[in-house]
Amino acid sequence: MPKRVCENCGSTHLVEEEGMLVCKSCGTVYSDNTPQYTEIEQEARKAEIERLIEANRKTTTPNSETEPRLGLLSDEEIIKYAPNSEAAKNIKFKNAESIMEKIQYNDIYQIILMFMVPVIIVLVLYLIVRLMML
Repeated sequence: MPKRVCENCGSTHLVEEEGMLVCKSCGTVYSDNTPQYTEIEQEARKAEIERLIEANRKTTTPNSETEPRLGLLSDEEIIKYAPNSEAAKNIKFKNAESIMEKIQYNDIYQIILMFMVPVIIVLVLYLIVRLMML
């Protein structure tokens, strides 16, 4: 099994404690959903980041050299290191769509409440008046 590498200090001395992976060198704690990379993956990621930084330093115009190689970097890293790439634009668009869906979903409930509250108030007042007439 390949050894895992701490993202903060590069140590391979990671042990499992109470269901969490802990780096014994720097104390970084990794939960189950935190990605841990093998030494080879860590080197590939580092080389990709360096390549993107250099490509973006040379040109401000997006081209094939400024595009990240998919599968190596997270969405956040792509946006950080290749902000003008098509991949970064697609990620930003996908994030914006997700936010818009949440806003639209919340707006439906606000509209329902906006119309329902006055109707409920009128019904309660009607019932009070009817009860008073008895």
